[in-house]
Amino acid sequence: MSRLVLVDGAGRARVELELASDSQEPRLVFTHPDGKPWATLEVAALPGAPKERRKATFTLHDETGVARIGMGASSQDSGVALYQSQGTPGLALYHSQESRGLVVLNGRVPRIHLRYNQHDDSELSELLFWDEQKRVQVDVTAGRGGTSMSLQNPDGQRVFSAP
Repeated sequence: MSRLVLVDGAGRARVELELASDSQEPRLVFTHPDGKPWATLEVAALPGAPKERRKATFTLHDETGVARIGMGASSQDSGVALYQSQGTPGLALYHSQESRGLVVLNGRVPRIHLRYNQHDDSELSELLFWDEQKRVQVDVTAGRGGTSMSLQNPDGQRVFSAP
């Protein structure tokens, strides 16, 4: 058996347990009476991540079936994403072994990224502003060695830099 479906008294599928067709990983879907997903629990890679970066994910959908909140966790990292009304990521909070941060997105394009990194004995905080082509326009960095700021024009050329 590769799929188990629980139906309500009216014969509508309400819970489905199956193996995902692309990865053969387990997937549990709770459905709205009209057949759209309300909640999904699965082992999957987050959008844009390599398939080997699979993790346990839990997604809550609105009444139309559009993803609205997503959570993922693995031994390497964890995060929460809030989705826009179109189902594209709008805000993400993450924590990994060396970094933690907050990202404001416009669809799949990061626009503002606040992150804190720890590498060996150094700590670094960064605030990045991105353009539509995923190019950094403003970079403010602070750490034990001081603070720096750089500004780039739309062509990616540095127009201002302060140590």
